[in-house]
Amino acid sequence: MRHPGYPICALLGLLAVLLPSPWHWRARNISTLGLIFWLSITNLTIIINSLLWADNIVDRSPVWCDISGRIFIAASVAIPASSFSQMRRLESVASTRHLIASRNARMRRTALDIALCFGLPLVQLALRYITQGHRYDIIEHIGCQIPAYMSWPNVVISSVIPLVLAVGATIYASLAFRWFILRRLQFKAVLNASRTGLNTGRYLRLIALAVTDISLVLFATLFILISSVKVNGISPFSWHAVHIEFATISQYPEDLLLGAYSTYATTVYLYPVYSFSFFVFFGFGEEAIQEYMARWSQLQTSFLRIMGRRSVELWLRSRCHGEF
Repeated sequence: MRHPGYPICALLGLLAVLLPSPWHWRARNISTLGLIFWLSITNLTIIINSLLWADNIVDRSPVWCDISGRIFIAASVAIPASSFSQMRRLESVASTRHLIASRNARMRRTALDIALCFGLPLVQLALRYITQGHRYDIIEHIGCQIPAYMSWPNVVISSVIPLVLAVGATIYASLAFRWFILRRLQFKAVLNASRTGLNTGRYLRLIALAVTDISLVLFATLFILISSVKVNGISPFSWHAVHIEFATISQYPEDLLLGAYSTYATTVYLYPVYSFSFFVFFGFGEEAIQEYMARWSQLQTSFLRIMGRRSVELWLRSRCHGEF
C-alpha cells in the first residue's frame, strides 16, 4: 500500500469524533449531532475506499461507488450547513430571543436545523446531477468520486453554495461572540435561563469549532475550485454535452493524474482534520472527561466481575478435583 496514511488518518478521525459523542447525543443538539454523523460517515467511507482501491483501479463494486461518491458531495455542504445552524442557534440564545420562544417556535427551529443539516445535503445531491459528466471515476488509492463537468453551473453548485453557508456561519459566529462580550457579566445566567445545557465554556468551544470548520471549508473549497479551473478550465454548459456519455466509468492510476492527484488527496485528509479539530475542542472538555471516567469505571467493574466469576469457577473446579 503506497498511502497507508489514508486509512490510518481516517480511522483516527472516526475515533476522534465518536469518543465525545455520547454527551452530545444526550444533549440532543441537532447541529452538533449532524456534524458528528457526517464526519463519521465520511471517515468510514475513506477507510473502506482506501483499502478496496489500494494500488488498483478495478471496478469491483459499482453500487458502492454510486453511494460513496455521493457521500462526499453531501458532506461538502453538510459541514458548513451544520456550522451555520449551530452559530444561528448560539446567536439566538445569547441575544435572549430564545428565552421567549413558544413551543411551536422551538419546533420550527428544530425542523429548520434538521433541514439544514440533513435536507440541504440531499438537495445538493440532486443539483449535482445537473453537472455530473458521467457515472463515476475510480482513483487509485482513493476510490470512487462523482465527476463534475467544469462549467459555471458547477461553480455555483459545488463552490458558491458551501461558501455562502460558510460566510453566513461566520456572520452568526461574530454576532454570537459580540453578544458574549456585551453580556459577559451576566452571561452565565443567560445560558442557564435558556435551558439548552450550555455553559460559557461549551458556548465558546462551539464558536471556536465553527470558526475552525469555516476556515477549513473556505480553504478546501477555494483550493479545489482553483485547482479544477487550472486543470480543466471552464467550459460552456450544455445538457447534451454533459450527459451524452453518462454511463462511462473512468479509471485513473495515480501516476497518470500528476498534479491533479493532490486535489483528490486534499479531500482524503480534509475530513480527518475536521474530526481532529472537533476532538480538540470537545474531547478534553469537562463533560467529556466525566464521560471517559464513567466508561472506565464501567470497564473496571465489568472486568472485576468477570475475574471474580472466573476465580470462583477455578476454586470450585479445584475442590471438585480434590474431592475426586
